[in-house]
Amino acid sequence: MDWVTRIFTVGLEMVLPGLGGDWLDHRLGTGHWFTLAGFGLGMVGGMWHLILMTQAENRPKPQQDKPRQVQPSQKDSGLNDSSRKPNDSTGKK
Repeated sequence: MDWVTRIFTVGLEMVLPGLGGDWLDHRLGTGHWFTLAGFGLGMVGGMWHLILMTQAENRPKPQQDKPRQVQPSQKDSGLNDSSRKPNDSTGKK
């Protein structure tokens, strides 16, 4: 169903600029210049969109491995050398 939506969208991208150009030609009385320009731009834009879609579809997808577990380091735990108490193994004060 996803491809149907994409093809319909690209079809509209190709046809609507030409129809808009036809409307402008009738409104302004300019012959068929805007119609031709609209269909030309619509074809270029639609083809460009098709190329982008196929490139995105053919890209390798990243593998979904297990999330890596980050081991907390000494810096991450909030402890540093100044907050540790020295180990006094001599028993002297």
